[in-house]
Amino acid sequence: MFSPPNSENWQFARNLGLRITTEFQGPQQAAFLDPLRQDRLVGPDNTFNHCGALPERTWQILRDSGANIDVCPRSDAQYALGEGVSAYQHALDHGMKPGFSVDNETSYSSDMFAEMRTAFLMQRAMLQNRRFAGEQNVPQPVSVRNVLECATVNGAVCAGLSDKTGAISPGREADIVIIRADDINLYPSNNALGTVVQAADRSNVDTVIIGGRVRKRGGKLAGLDMSKLKSMVEESRRYLFAATNYKADIFAEQLPKLY
Repeated sequence: MFSPPNSENWQFARNLGLRITTEFQGPQQAAFLDPLRQDRLVGPDNTFNHCGALPERTWQILRDSGANIDVCPRSDAQYALGEGVSAYQHALDHGMKPGFSVDNETSYSSDMFAEMRTAFLMQRAMLQNRRFAGEQNVPQPVSVRNVLECATVNGAVCAGLSDKTGAISPGREADIVIIRADDINLYPSNNALGTVVQAADRSNVDTVIIGGRVRKRGGKLAGLDMSKLKSMVEESRRYLFAATNYKADIFAEQLPKLY
């Protein structure tokens, strides 16, 4: 269930055995969490998205309840949400392992490689800035393995699918992404994890297997009529533009004012 902090909604979800995903940002929303925690409505089947600008008390509730969080490396900066920087470091500071969320595919595409790279570089930049300003006992920079886990294992946990996917082991579904490491932008590869996080992009994905079924092979989606899909997408876009009287300008430089 997708729901804001609401006791009635959450109790309804609990009665049906549903997981709850909540857009969660700032001290105003954080104020709703304490009473929900007191009613035992916050737990491991909650996933909170964004989690920026939260007070310390709220982080304690999230951590102690076993709730899951996913952070949005690009979205928070794009839309000037909260502190303008994702809550990745806040989560690490509180001993939590967040997943990564693309958050809004219509603005900048579904690209988990970009989320990984953004989170990796921003976390290191912020820590270096703190050191440069003279702060002592600055946290350690994340490793490429930390970041890759946020995009795979931790994401599966946030979705409640960690028993099925997120890692390759007996009993899990065969969800596999195969990357061509001999492509010119990746060659020669000296470290597998570094190659995926620091250098690869979607064009390097050769094969995708989901639940044992091949969904992409040789860099092409399998069993998909791309011409039909594009026609449907263009028809939908025309309808939305007409319904809102929007005149598209693909060379427009002025972005909507966010703040």
